[in-house]
Amino acid sequence: QEVVMKKADSKISQLLKAEKSLSDNQQTIEKLRLAVPDMMAYADVIKRIEILARENSLKLNTVRLPSIIASGVNVEKGLPGDGLKELNKPDNKGLLKVEVSFSVLGKQKDVLNFFKAIENMDRLSIIQKLKIAKVEKVGKDTASGLSADATASFFSFETPKSAQVEVKK
Repeated sequence: QEVVMKKADSKISQLLKAEKSLSDNQQTIEKLRLAVPDMMAYADVIKRIEILARENSLKLNTVRLPSIIASGVNVEKGLPGDGLKELNKPDNKGLLKVEVSFSVLGKQKDVLNFFKAIENMDRLSIIQKLKIAKVEKVGKDTASGLSADATASFFSFETPKSAQVEVKK
């Protein structure tokens, strides 16, 4: 019985240490949940890009997700081979990577601030490709500016229940 009590005391001690560690790291865990949520929210990703473009006075021309292209008010199917079944499967550890392509137009400083904001958002995002070109006229009062086409990766950690991704078109 003494051996059982020692083992029980040891387990209780381990649980108390784990509980303290969890409470000490709660803020970090919450930041991680925001950066890599447990399910990919496509509408949230599009909304964040749209808000950042608006906050930086940019015109958001298109947003393209696997199998969906949003251009202005039109939503079209993507190119053949862009299906979610082909591109959007989590890896063996449950990490899902979704590449989102978008294009913006605006003044140079606004375009640069937009990409800084994309890099510094609370969601984990990595800019994979970036193509910037000078344009002669951006708006009525602007003589020149930049057009930027980019692809950024966004991530989620798909748990078994959320591994089935559903997109309504």
